[in-house]
Amino acid sequence: MGMQHKQERRGSAQTLTIALEPKKSSPRHARFSSLCWNLFSLAFCISGGSFLINPEMALAQNQAQDTSVRAKKTKGKKKAREKGKVTRKPKSAPAPELPVRGLTSYYLRASSGYELETTQKNDPANTNVPISDQKHKMLFGGVIGWGPIRANDLFFNVHYTYKQDWKTDQGQFTQFQNQWFQSPSAETFLFRTQDLLRSHELASDLRYIHRYFQAGVFSRFSLARVGSQLLGAEFEEARTVVKSENFVPYFSFRYGRYYRGQISAPFRTEINEDEKRLSNATYSLDSRGRGFLMSADMNNGFFIPSINSLIFLDLSYNQFKYASIQNDRRQIGIATSIDFPVIWRVRAAPKFLYQTNDFIADRVRIEGFKKTGSEGESTESPTLIARNDTVLGASGSLYADITKTQRLSVSFSINSTTSTIPEFNILQEIYSLTYSYAWPRTSLVQKRVQRFQENTYAEEF
Repeated sequence: MGMQHKQERRGSAQTLTIALEPKKSSPRHARFSSLCWNLFSLAFCISGGSFLINPEMALAQNQAQDTSVRAKKTKGKKKAREKGKVTRKPKSAPAPELPVRGLTSYYLRASSGYELETTQKNDPANTNVPISDQKHKMLFGGVIGWGPIRANDLFFNVHYTYKQDWKTDQGQFTQFQNQWFQSPSAETFLFRTQDLLRSHELASDLRYIHRYFQAGVFSRFSLARVGSQLLGAEFEEARTVVKSENFVPYFSFRYGRYYRGQISAPFRTEINEDEKRLSNATYSLDSRGRGFLMSADMNNGFFIPSINSLIFLDLSYNQFKYASIQNDRRQIGIATSIDFPVIWRVRAAPKFLYQTNDFIADRVRIEGFKKTGSEGESTESPTLIARNDTVLGASGSLYADITKTQRLSVSFSINSTTSTIPEFNILQEIYSLTYSYAWPRTSLVQKRVQRFQENTYAEEF
């Protein structure tokens, strides 16, 4: 039985036609041979020849055919445009996308640091001469988070944070030098467990993402405890000292490709179990008593593509209502920062802060005091002094993306508080080292962990 092969081209596909030319044989043999060839041809067409060539070759051939088809179509359209039959439609600018709709990810973070806080207090011998008092703290912390978890246009993130502040002072250091080496105990150790402050924080972020804006609710619950029953002295008990809740609705938007804005209103409540008068809230929905109070923050982010840098400008207006009216205050702040590349995968992020705190109630103060014999008498009458605090802060971080999933950063923060009442002058210095691991990338870890802290950052571009 002989065969003739014919090839026909239709567009970009090739059709293989196999014509059978039967020999002179018996009708039964001819029908059987024809049936076998038809079945073989049908199987070959259905399988696409996959049993004769490997899948990589088949994929390469299909891609080559698609490329040739696109080239022919493009060439045909070009000729049609040259003849005036087809007019090119003007390309519209692509619409911006607000958030990064990433995959569900997880992230881990560990940090350690040192804090030095210098305050002023009155000298017991002379109440009008303040003296410096220093407190040293060892800082440890960790974060574990998960998200975003996506359901249509809703995104959800959650993370847990553990912080540990272990403080000591000059008096404890002197006691440690003189007594601990002779009789070691938890009371004479440099860091006492009764000064060990541990905080547990659970935060979540639920947001709705639209093409041009996003709106959401951020919530945080934290619990701080001091002391340790396991490591502490005999009969020492761990107790809860501070509870806080923060509920922040926010709305963010983008203008063009290089600007993002965010408006938020923090509803924060803090209960201080040790000192009730320091319990406070950033809002009051009751018009009676001290009146209606609200707080708001405005965050702005600008992207400069020519230098691959981000500039942030944060404005804040917060009102604090305390259990003691003497501590009620109004806070206005502005912070600016820039994130720019340095070399290789290393970037720097310096930040500057200016903040004013105006206290509502004046404080009673005796300017002069003179001792006469065994009793003392005032040389001046008591006066009322308005307390106004000004905070100047400078901070910065230098971080390197070791890999796409690992980041190492070194940071510092220096905040100086100057008050009209000298005993409230505070100088705070913090130095820390942080390691982050995240999948699929580390760029979003800091933005998610530090959202709606005292100094907020705009969302990522």
